[in-house]
Amino acid sequence: MVADLALKYRLPTIMDNKEFAEAGGLLSLGPDLVDSYRRAATHVDKILKGANPADLPMEQPAKLDLVVNLKTARTLG
Repeated sequence: MVADLALKYRLPTIMDNKEFAEAGGLLSLGPDLVDSYRRAATHVDKILKGANPADLPMEQPAKLDLVVNLKTARTLG
């Protein structure tokens, strides 16, 4: 796994999903997927009610998750 190799070679690593930091990576910063799925459901609802998908606005994530693995941070020094 990437996190294991990063620890072995003492490299700080950053990814975009919190599972990476939970698995031993140093840091993750990315969209809150539960919130993104919830917002996607509102788009699906609008489409099912007859809205043209091309008329729906593109949205950026409203919430971001920042996870720092303190155990890894201590190991890296």
